[in-house]
Amino acid sequence: MGKNGTDFAKLAKENSGHKDSAEKGGELGWVSEEQMVPEIRRVVTGMAKGEVSPPIKTAAGWHLIKLLDKKPAATRPLADIRSQLIVAMRNRKAQDMERAYLEALAIKLPPTINQIELGKLQSGLR
Repeated sequence: MGKNGTDFAKLAKENSGHKDSAEKGGELGWVSEEQMVPEIRRVVTGMAKGEVSPPIKTAAGWHLIKLLDKKPAATRPLADIRSQLIVAMRNRKAQDMERAYLEALAIKLPPTINQIELGKLQSGLR
């Protein structure tokens, strides 16, 4: 219950524009500081358990936050983040390979400017 006897979960279900959390009474689950937008992070870090924030404006709209609990930062077990790490490493490797390919291609076949086509483009812009 809020200070004036209102039920936060009931209000979230009835009024929230965030469908997924509205169905759960506003419950988002555990959210790390890194996952929060700066406007919300600034307010939440100073809140006490059970406290409801004043309205917070972000690019996504207005938010009311009820802090249910806090826990100290901890290293997540490898089993919990293994799949995310694999995707990130594959993406990085693909980007590195693409960059190396383009650099080698630029050395082998340096780009040239087709002056005739460039002239046509420039005359079409005038």
